[in-house]
Amino acid sequence: MKSYTENMWVDGFEIEKINYPPKKGRKFDAGKRDYTLLPWEALEEVVKVLEYGVAKYELGNWKHVPDAMQRYEAAGFRHRVARLQGEANDPETGISHLAHEVCCLLFQLWFMRHTENAAPSSESSGPKSSC
Repeated sequence: MKSYTENMWVDGFEIEKINYPPKKGRKFDAGKRDYTLLPWEALEEVVKVLEYGVAKYELGNWKHVPDAMQRYEAAGFRHRVARLQGEANDPETGISHLAHEVCCLLFQLWFMRHTENAAPSSESSGPKSSC
C-alpha cells in the first residue's frame, strides 16, 4: 500500500498526517480532540467533588463566586498544603485533596477562558464552592 505524509498544525502543534489511498472504512479524525487520552478513573474523583458542591450549594454556583480566580487559587493551595502535610482526604467531604485541587484548577482554567479580566478583584464575600 502506497502512502505519503504531510505535516499539519493543530493548535500550535505540528503533527504528521498520513494519507492512504481511498478505501472503505476511512474516518478523518486528524485535528479532532481525542478525549480517550483522559484518565477517566482519576477524573471520577473530581466529579465526586463537583457532585458534593452541587449538593452543598447548587448546580453551576462556582461560576458566580466573586473574586473566583483568587479564591479558587487560595482553595487549591489549601488542599495542596493539606496533602503535602500528609492529609490524603478532605475531612469535610472524605474526597482526595488532590481531586479538590484539580477541581479548583479546572475552575480557574474555565474563568481564564471565559472572562475578559480573570485577575482577582478586591471583593471577598459571596457564594462558595466545595473546592
